[in-house]
Amino acid sequence: MRNVYATIDQSGLEPGDHLCFLYDREEDYRSWAIVSLHQALVHGEKIVFVLDSDETEAAFQRSWGILPETRAAIQRDRLRILDLRGQLDWSELCQHPEVFLRHFHGEAAATRRGGYRLLRLVANLTSVTKEIATSDQMIQFEINVDKMIRQQPFALVCEYDRRQVSYDFQLNLIAHHPLLAQCDSVFENFYYIPYEASYSSNSPEVVLQHWLNNLATYRQAQQELWEASMRDSLTGFYNQAFFESELATMEQIAPRAFSLVMVLVDHPEINLEGFDPRIAHEYLRRAAGVLKAASRETDVIARLDDRQFAVLVPGGDSGTMEETVQRIRTALSDHNREHQRVPLNLFLWGASSRTKSMQ
Repeated sequence: MRNVYATIDQSGLEPGDHLCFLYDREEDYRSWAIVSLHQALVHGEKIVFVLDSDETEAAFQRSWGILPETRAAIQRDRLRILDLRGQLDWSELCQHPEVFLRHFHGEAAATRRGGYRLLRLVANLTSVTKEIATSDQMIQFEINVDKMIRQQPFALVCEYDRRQVSYDFQLNLIAHHPLLAQCDSVFENFYYIPYEASYSSNSPEVVLQHWLNNLATYRQAQQELWEASMRDSLTGFYNQAFFESELATMEQIAPRAFSLVMVLVDHPEINLEGFDPRIAHEYLRRAAGVLKAASRETDVIARLDDRQFAVLVPGGDSGTMEETVQRIRTALSDHNREHQRVPLNLFLWGASSRTKSMQ
């Protein structure tokens, strides 16, 4: 089974956060855009994407612009494109970043009035590096922003295309951002280096690659911890916390229609006082085996409590839900032919996100 909905959570961003996202593939940029939009929908955020040049607009259209979620987010006022081309003098702003930040106080105020939890300001700054005299100016801009951002009413995401900037510049960027992103993940920069410190006497390329490798290892460890926290130890399926999070995600994201099948282990004796819990666990493990045999790769199965499972299925019509119920019934029938002395009883019912029906 593959979870087609879950992503690493970006919802930990708060006003005053300063995040650096480095990418070197359009696929990574699109992945980041998808996760950002989904998190904005689920967690009450609004995204403002700043256009400062034709190159920035082209980058937006290549990645964000081709996503079906983008149009829906714009229509629902969860994503706004702020065109500041011709209004920003970056040579001046690098010396006075407070002027840049002041541009967005009105947006942040409007975001709060609209009931949103957070304004996430996204600025792709790759093109800026070509408009200023030296990369040192851009680094100084980021350093100064980092000092000021903690008092700002929004989170700032600085995006850079690694293919267009030097290794030394990338290393400086990483060293002066307390939060980093890789693909679809956000995490604290545990290698964050204050301005006064120096990182290494080795070549920037070697140091940067070592740094990114360590971050990738850290990201994998975070993923494994997250997976462990979202799993039921008895059955190996996802747990109730995961189910509730995924259900909220799918309800918020309009293009994602889904069906839901609830499965009750229908053995009343397992709740009797003095009943051996090991037998109850055996019933649950058997039920899990049936659901696993009946599931497709894209189905998401969760154990909700001592007797109940839920199956989230992509597809929002009653036919999809009925097909899932029938697969479970077939797998249950096969199972009980092998366990005729102690058959397993499952009670099934379901609904879809568009049309509802009972089974």
